[in-house]
Amino acid sequence: MKNKANNEENWQVALAEQYTKGQLPVLKRTDTFRFECVRCGKCCRDREDILLNPFDLFRLCKIKKMTPFEFMKKYCEMYIGQFSYLPLIRIGFRPVYDIGGQEVIGTRCPFLGRSGETFHCRVNDGKPFVCFAYPLGRIQKDYGQIDYLFQDDVSCAGAIKAQKDNTMQNVEEWMCGKEKVDREEQYLSIFNRFLQNYHKWLNAEKLAKSNILDRKLYQTWLTTIADLLYTNYDYEKDEEAFLKQFELNVEAMETVCKTFVDHFASIIDLRPRKN
Repeated sequence: MKNKANNEENWQVALAEQYTKGQLPVLKRTDTFRFECVRCGKCCRDREDILLNPFDLFRLCKIKKMTPFEFMKKYCEMYIGQFSYLPLIRIGFRPVYDIGGQEVIGTRCPFLGRSGETFHCRVNDGKPFVCFAYPLGRIQKDYGQIDYLFQDDVSCAGAIKAQKDNTMQNVEEWMCGKEKVDREEQYLSIFNRFLQNYHKWLNAEKLAKSNILDRKLYQTWLTTIADLLYTNYDYEKDEEAFLKQFELNVEAMETVCKTFVDHFASIIDLRPRKN
């Protein structure tokens, strides 16, 4: 696994801070916002922050008819979360060369396609939440209602055109309709419970920063957690089945963490930190 700075986590922290300070417009599913996609492809270039969550990976594997191992090997890189110490996956953008093919002039998403002067997503029906929701983000406080945040990028050609034409979008319709948003919110609630609870099961920071001997334990833990987060699903099943399996996998991760604390107590004290 590559240990790289997590721009996506930094972005999420900044977004949460802006939300807390009331600096971003907060929308409900029935609200509208001003935006229009002009298919310029700019948001699919020069990025290092397109993180795939387990639900994203499941959909993409089904669209591409690939196993998660095949998909990750071809399109992704896995690294360690800067704050979470969890295994994270992001799309590996590919280099774009100049006309002579000599100098790299940027990067692009491997799924970015082109039709004449406009661009499109080659995995449109399975693209990650961060892509199909843009320019919206989402946040959930204390397992409660999920809010959507409008990120008004004044440099975006679509935002500029929408401002000029007064083009409005409905939040729920923009994110592909009620059924998809319902499943996305169900997934997010399960995932957020996991994120907020796993530090109560095991001191992941201490395990990650332990000495060379103990790092073997960390690698074992990472491998087990990565399997439960990203690969331990029946890819012949539908999205509802995925959500049920994901809940079971979260329960299994709790068992794994607590087992590590007890089993390796003589080597390292992994009991959760007291707040």
